[in-house]
Amino acid sequence: MPAEARADAKKSAIEKAKTRYLPVFEKVLTENGTGLLVGSEATIADCALFNTLSFMKEMSEYNNILDDFPKCKAFLDTFSAIPGVKKYLESPRRFPIPDDAYAKEVIAALF
Repeated sequence: MPAEARADAKKSAIEKAKTRYLPVFEKVLTENGTGLLVGSEATIADCALFNTLSFMKEMSEYNNILDDFPKCKAFLDTFSAIPGVKKYLESPRRFPIPDDAYAKEVIAALF
């Protein structure tokens, strides 16, 4: 993908996250009131949301995207404090966030 098209795609993804997805997660987290999406125990939905939000937090393109979504930011803290999750996050098993070098490596392997 050409650099300009990639930049446009990233910009579009950021805008969509801010206007479409993050407000919904913020609302659900607020309505549930436990710091999790559903009920008081972590579910697979929480795992998926954690993966997405932590990815956003660590990617420079999404710089400060969660600042307007305090429940989403708090969710990251709540979920990452779960003992098993915390242990995994501190382990070498955790994969780093993919960057351009990783993308090139994958493309080279696949094509």
